[in-house]
Amino acid sequence: MLYVLTFSNYFFSFMTVPYQTRVLGPEIYGLLGFAFATMIYFQLVMDFGFMLSATAEIASAKGDKEKIARICESVSIGKIILGLLCAGVLYILCNSFPQFALGRSVFWICWAYTFMNSLIPDYLYRGMEDMKPITYRTLFVKLIFTIGIFVFVKAPDDYILVPVLYLFGSALAVIISFWDAKKRFDLTAVKIDFRDIWFRMAGSFPFFVSRIASTVYGATNTMILGLLYSGENVLGYYTSADKVVTLARSGASPISDSLYPYLIRNKNFKLVRTILFIAMPIIVIGAVILYIYAPEICIFVFGRDYEAAMLPLRCLVPVMIFVLPSYILGFPMMTPLGIARYANLSILFGAIVQIVSLLILWMSDMLNLVSVCIATSITEACVLLFRLIVVSIYLKKYRI
Repeated sequence: MLYVLTFSNYFFSFMTVPYQTRVLGPEIYGLLGFAFATMIYFQLVMDFGFMLSATAEIASAKGDKEKIARICESVSIGKIILGLLCAGVLYILCNSFPQFALGRSVFWICWAYTFMNSLIPDYLYRGMEDMKPITYRTLFVKLIFTIGIFVFVKAPDDYILVPVLYLFGSALAVIISFWDAKKRFDLTAVKIDFRDIWFRMAGSFPFFVSRIASTVYGATNTMILGLLYSGENVLGYYTSADKVVTLARSGASPISDSLYPYLIRNKNFKLVRTILFIAMPIIVIGAVILYIYAPEICIFVFGRDYEAAMLPLRCLVPVMIFVLPSYILGFPMMTPLGIARYANLSILFGAIVQIVSLLILWMSDMLNLVSVCIATSITEACVLLFRLIVVSIYLKKYRI
């Protein structure tokens, strides 16, 4: 159910991509990609690592309804505070940079969508290990509003309807999920104070640092290319290629997220070996096919105007190979080994590698679409190597 829920978030988004790229064109589609990439930063701030910290806390508090209600209220209020801070930052950006001012309405609607999306209490259902209700309801709501894109978006001038439909879908999902949570888990309001909110935000901070650092070689690429190629088709090419990589990440994330609580309880590391042994040959074969037939895939999926997207797509193919082992060797493996701090350090290390790479490219006047994508693949390889070395050392140390 976790896999279905996580994958559906990307699947419904990706399902409309061929239609949007054809109807909106590279320039308008690039604007939407720029806006949604900016919102990834805000999403990380609003989530603040609660997906990991709150999930673990609720899992350990099973049966204590008052404590669970306290956790949910503290997290929700914390997210509202963080959402308002993000709104203040967006106001400054829209009044300071022309790239944001030109699409002001798009950015504000995307912020509202991101804010609503962050309020969905996924962490509660994950911690309670009862994903079916929220999965079915969220799936249905997002399907309806995804269909709305095909129905209402008919021309480039209708681009504003894309974030609007996402916003309404997320708002409805929030209402349904909170109603179901109250009914299913018999949660009632409890009195909390600022210390409850502060305690949970402080506990989530290390996870927040880890996730915000990882965006350096994710959304930052879109931001940089958006500033370099504002109003050009290049950003649309990168956004299209990045959609494919995002889909690959969405396939790996639920596996690692599901292993996270399981390995903490059972420390059955043989399961990790089994999963990688089965999955990696399939992933490598798929990556090779994608590399060879990148031009045909880009034309088929995105349209004839996007054949040039094959260049960034081919450069990002290694990321698709590295992502699953890198995810699993992170928090799912390191937390039960008592070395979760190295999972954070690996991402900070990757962020440093990416920043240094981009600075070198900029100073040598080689900063462009292809070089940014190659730097991203190198960064992902460095993160995977870092985690592999650390985990191997500790497995040998404890003779596991």
